[in-house]
Amino acid sequence: MKKVFALLIATIMTITTLTTSSFSTFAATKADVPEAKLDEALDITVKPLDNSEFQEITDLSELDNKDLWSVKYTPETTGWYEFDFDTEYKCSPIEDKDSGFSFAMCFTVLVDDKNNDCAMGYSYYGQNSEEGSEDIFGMAATPAPSVTAELTAGKTYYLLAMNVSASDYTSKLTVKNHTHEMIAASEKASVSYYFGVGDIDSTEGYVGRACSCEYCEYKEADITYPAVKSIKIKDVVYNGKKQTPKVTIKLTNGKALNSDNYKVKYYTNKKIGYATADVTFKGNYTGSALLQFKILPKKTALVSAKGAKKSANLKWKKKAGVTGYQIQYSTNKNFKNAKKVNVKGAKKVTKTIKKLKAGKKYYFRIRTCKKAYGEKFYSKWSKVKTAKIKK
Repeated sequence: MKKVFALLIATIMTITTLTTSSFSTFAATKADVPEAKLDEALDITVKPLDNSEFQEITDLSELDNKDLWSVKYTPETTGWYEFDFDTEYKCSPIEDKDSGFSFAMCFTVLVDDKNNDCAMGYSYYGQNSEEGSEDIFGMAATPAPSVTAELTAGKTYYLLAMNVSASDYTSKLTVKNHTHEMIAASEKASVSYYFGVGDIDSTEGYVGRACSCEYCEYKEADITYPAVKSIKIKDVVYNGKKQTPKVTIKLTNGKALNSDNYKVKYYTNKKIGYATADVTFKGNYTGSALLQFKILPKKTALVSAKGAKKSANLKWKKKAGVTGYQIQYSTNKNFKNAKKVNVKGAKKVTKTIKKLKAGKKYYFRIRTCKKAYGEKFYSKWSKVKTAKIKK
């Protein structure tokens, strides 16, 4: 399922928690959906569907056997087409006395034979019942939810149409060739990212011309602002000062985004633990990104590792401001299958590792540890010391 359908489902689920509406739909399954012909109108009827069923929808593929489909269409030539409703949506507003809102909504999704959505149209309107004209969610009334998209010759497409309403909705639907009416247009590239919450959501921007049709996304760009591909920030080492590591932003064209297009603010960026970088985009880009990085304790140095009878005696430099140390040792120089020993307290600087294999060469390294935010934060490893264990 594409992001656009998932986001719309989430929006409607939020909205329907404010209403007591039923959910309406076209009465045809995908297998039985009628076939549209170019420039021939079909009568479309929307019938009620229980809202609880709608709440269970998470993927377009779940809708194949439900009565949600209006028409299918197979173009003879590749080009732009529009699936056009001849009336504005005729939903009866649903009154919610508790919230003081009235609300109605209709939307369509055009998909291919694999249920990949290639276009979407939607319209919804709500107003404050007391004031009589205030739109909810910042959305004004719009015409019928027509869809315009570029279709491939010989490929079959399906129109899925849904309606949130207290009553039926009827209209005529016609598939037409779409002719672009171009006007000067521009759009900033958008970026949205929050660490730990999915991938980067970014779209490219442009300066050029675009179709003036409300439901067409066709553009001819003279200048294009690439979408953002990656946003990274590196962990840093504690130095007693506020840390401001560089944020690196790469675009889909492989280049780095110029710093004129964003600014960064840092929070909780002095003590060992987690720190935050808040990126706000500007210039040719809009949106925000929230990044997390670590401030790690300073590392220590392993002074010596001396072999003894089936043991090794280690000594390292003391580091203030830590809660302990962690030693790692192995008979493999790459520390494969290595064992670890934790040492509590910053003041302790020696440790005897026992139960080692006599005659074997061991590799040792150490790092500092600091407990913060209920977690342990470790420094980078020290340089390696070796010792041959005595018999």
